[in-house]
Amino acid sequence: MSNLISLEMWCESTGFPKTTFRGWKSKLELGTHYFKIGRVTAIDPLEIEKWLRESGGDTGAGKSRLCYTESAKPQAPISRTP
Repeated sequence: MSNLISLEMWCESTGFPKTTFRGWKSKLELGTHYFKIGRVTAIDPLEIEKWLRESGGDTGAGKSRLCYTESAKPQAPISRTP
């Protein structure tokens, strides 16, 4: 749980659209794979990757890609200043 990132950042870094996450949401566990923090959805990318590996890519939405590897954890957000 210490490596949570926003749903938007996860979608940007993996290339998965939010609609893919919404399709998986019924199979994911709130409090393990994703968290609701106010109005923000936070993702645990390592738990999502573990779920994808265990499901063999059978997510109900066709074959999927792995998001991260254990050695390639998500990085801190990049500050975007104008």
